[in-house]
Amino acid sequence: MIRFKEVDLLSAEMRDCLALDITLNKNEWPNSPASMMATPFIYQQMGNVNTVKTLAIYEDETLIGITQWVYFTKETPPFPANSCRLRSILIDQAFHGQGYEEKVLRVLIEELKKNATTDVTKIFTVYQAENKQAEMLYEAVGFQKSELTWEDKDDTDVIVELVI
Repeated sequence: MIRFKEVDLLSAEMRDCLALDITLNKNEWPNSPASMMATPFIYQQMGNVNTVKTLAIYEDETLIGITQWVYFTKETPPFPANSCRLRSILIDQAFHGQGYEEKVLRVLIEELKKNATTDVTKIFTVYQAENKQAEMLYEAVGFQKSELTWEDKDDTDVIVELVI
């Protein structure tokens, strides 16, 4: 059974998450548990975020990955107010190929619907156009291509959204 535990910078869970074997393929951004630690501070400086949640992902009692959500209370281009962005789902290499990404995403969406800290109406995430695995994953759970675009990013980024 998939479950989550919120982690903070100095927690034992964060230290365990830093030890995860996160191997990225050529179609993924260089994201890591370490880069997730900086995210709350970056968004805090922007002043447009209600909450950044970093969650350790467990299958029963086994740590299998880490994920992070950013909840926007004010418009933060390109994201509208009262939305959230799934930054990443990073699964330890030992658990790849077992369908955890989709399982985790489905449980995360249900948790968000039940426990939203704001009046969230849409979930957004971003992936690179060449990453067909990400495209299939997000389509499988109901995400659709968004009309939103980055002003300062290259056009290989695809923003998708899910209305909740």
